[in-house]
Amino acid sequence: MSGAKLAKSTPEELNTLFSHSDFFIDLHHVDTIAEAFELRAKYTPKQVYMLFPSLNTYVPATFSEVFDGIEHCTAEWSIKLSPLIEQANATGVKPCVALLADSNPTYIVTCFALMRLNVIINLISTRASTAGMVHLLQETDSKAIIVGQAYEQHAARVREEVGEETVQLFSICEIHEIAGKHATKSYTPFCEPEPSTSVAFVIHSSGSTGLPHPIRLSNSYMINNANSGPKYGLDITSPGGVFMQVAPLFHVLGFLYAMGRAVLQNAPSAFPLTKTLLVSDNNLLLSLELAKAQALLAVPSTLDNLVKYLQQVPARWNVLSNMEYGICYGGASLGRATAEVLLAHGVPLRNMYGCTETGILGFGERTLSVDNYASVRFVKDLNIVLEPREDNVFELFVPRSHPNASEYVFTAGQDLYATKDFVRAIPGLKDYYELVGRSDDILVHVNGEKTSPLILEEIIERSPLIRKAALFGAGQLYTSLVVELDPSAKSVPIYDIVEEVEQSVSNANKVAPKHSRILKPLVHILPFDGPTIPCSHKGNISRKNANQMFASVVEAMYNRFATESKPHAPVTNGTNGTPDTNDIDFPLKHVQQRIQQMAAYLLQVEPDTLNDSKATFMDFGMDSIHIVQLTNAINKSMGVNITQSLIYEHPSINDLAQELAQIHEKGSSVPTVPLKVDAVK
Repeated sequence: MSGAKLAKSTPEELNTLFSHSDFFIDLHHVDTIAEAFELRAKYTPKQVYMLFPSLNTYVPATFSEVFDGIEHCTAEWSIKLSPLIEQANATGVKPCVALLADSNPTYIVTCFALMRLNVIINLISTRASTAGMVHLLQETDSKAIIVGQAYEQHAARVREEVGEETVQLFSICEIHEIAGKHATKSYTPFCEPEPSTSVAFVIHSSGSTGLPHPIRLSNSYMINNANSGPKYGLDITSPGGVFMQVAPLFHVLGFLYAMGRAVLQNAPSAFPLTKTLLVSDNNLLLSLELAKAQALLAVPSTLDNLVKYLQQVPARWNVLSNMEYGICYGGASLGRATAEVLLAHGVPLRNMYGCTETGILGFGERTLSVDNYASVRFVKDLNIVLEPREDNVFELFVPRSHPNASEYVFTAGQDLYATKDFVRAIPGLKDYYELVGRSDDILVHVNGEKTSPLILEEIIERSPLIRKAALFGAGQLYTSLVVELDPSAKSVPIYDIVEEVEQSVSNANKVAPKHSRILKPLVHILPFDGPTIPCSHKGNISRKNANQMFASVVEAMYNRFATESKPHAPVTNGTNGTPDTNDIDFPLKHVQQRIQQMAAYLLQVEPDTLNDSKATFMDFGMDSIHIVQLTNAINKSMGVNITQSLIYEHPSINDLAQELAQIHEKGSSVPTVPLKVDAVK
């Protein structure tokens, strides 16, 4: 077989459909996204599917070109996975294959190839821990892992944990390696009677409540949600307009827009010009400019950083203000201060609300008003249920009949799915609401990631010197901690208390998701004669009271951390106030070794494990928190004046060392103090 059922519509109907520039393909035309791509290759072969990053520019890829690559890739994976598919066809159980790789063109082509083979794609985050990935493979009964080169060692460890006889391991097939390899491009997919409603994809939660939770999604879910814009009269871009997305493909937003909206509508997408998940502010602006993007999709933390950067480089504001359709944001609430700056520079904002389980539930209007930028209006025909609570606040439930929700989040006999979100009706704006919180204790960070405080607090409270620990971080990028000491600690020297608290935090960080880790500067130990952490009669922390009581303490911690995270000014030894570096020993090899040592310390690994000269810091496992710490360490130990963007733009040890050496030779922001690894401590 060399193709799925092509369409549910006649050729005449499809010709009429594609004669309009604002068309969208829905479940009346196809059952699956793979079928939709084949339709686009047949009826709109020369239209651009996506702008693929290539060095420092973009290459437009048409549906015909990409589909040809998909067909070759499908034939290749049909051979590799044939025993698995044959067994599945014999048993009638749809097979599941995990995918762990960077978000790039090869990832996209691989996804569509697996779709055409009709296997369930288990999309694994590249940030997933070993325990988290083992859990996901076991929960989904994944029989194989397709892995990118950067994650092969990690996948091998996971396979060993699961059982090598249980899971096969395959390296991802690069597009150029299989081009022209299969002349016939024939393949045999898994056969099933209900392709639109059966499980087709698994996208997991971030693991905020412990281990990540697999969320099963169908083709109908993807098609309905990807078409939410045109179905409900929302113009995300003009027909054919480029949409820039800063979201990885294993995230539901990234997948919906790159694999769904870009196929189902005349709506090409583009990714930033970067090889990693972390993109510098300058790189993002350059990408928007080169792609001529009409709109940007981002989480609030990306916008916070972008605004801070543009305040230092105001001449670049025109890149955002020139985007006709502005910025769509989702995943978390956008802070008013950031919104005010964006709106003041003429950048329209549009809020999107939903979650992986329920799909897209509502949109805000595209606005330049600070009064309603955070508001959303729920789509009326989704039949969302708002249960009144207090003070014009409602708890939000989604009915089983809701077409955008995953069919698989409802248990037998369950008619309503509790989102655990509270919304408040906005006075003076009929049918508009704003998100005000959750019905549980989950901390929702500014980037949409979530932290479950209970597990981490319990670990910290295991210390005999600690009576109570309370985590904070809602609306912030990082998690902070307030510690109440046990009365018995009064007889313990202060240095021993600090050491015990740090060890307890370290114990909690060992089990915490990366985005939930607690940094040392964001820990506050309450004095013995000071306030105590408010608790209920059951011993549970009263979150609302704690947030009010420690608001100034927590705010001071974040402000201090933000100030200390800024680059240090160069130390001046010269008589004229300029850096004196004539006597500094600064060979390139020495700088490379020091950066390697600092990175190893932060990652808690041996320096020799970071010897790969071509690997990036992100390949080694660093995230945005590590980059902040590494930036501070370099500035402190070398007396330089660099920003996090420099590390993103020179993301390997060798590249960064060479850049620092060049800075030294030019005499700007040069090292004036001895290099020392202790700077990261």
